[in-house]
Amino acid sequence: TIILSGSTSAVTSTIGGGLGNTASGDNSFIGGGEGNTANGNCSTIGGGSGNTANSCCSTIGGGIGNNISSGLASTIGGGFGNVVYSGCSTIAGGIFNEVFATHTTIGGGTSNIASGLTSTIGGGGGNNTYGNSSTIGGGGGNVASGNCSTIGGGSGNTTTDNYTAIGGGTSNT
Repeated sequence: TIILSGSTSAVTSTIGGGLGNTASGDNSFIGGGEGNTANGNCSTIGGGSGNTANSCCSTIGGGIGNNISSGLASTIGGGFGNVVYSGCSTIAGGIFNEVFATHTTIGGGTSNIASGLTSTIGGGGGNNTYGNSSTIGGGGGNVASGNCSTIGGGSGNTTTDNYTAIGGGTSNT
């Protein structure tokens, strides 16, 4: 165990620097920053402030207040207040994005929620994927609730049936 600044109670964990960081997962790593916590075994936090990696093999690159609360092998690249609740999922960045299902991705944006298995939100704001294997490219306030459905962009668009697509526009169903 190597500790340059912070505390660790785990086997072969490392804290490179910073202030008030805690590496309690075995083989975990915190590069620096302030108030970061790596509880998951083999978890990594590059830096930032107030980030928490609770799951095994999870990674947070940086940012502020990001949290991988459960599910192994998930990633948050950065941003602010992003949360992953499921495994094998990614939030690249943005603000207040949330992932609730496995194998899902949010590229960025604000307040997007990915709940369908293997769903993707590219960006935008206030978009929701409830359908499995659904995709929203961007825009605002779009909802893809049908399985295997796609919304390219726009605002206020909703897919309710499976295998449907809306290219864009406003308030299309």
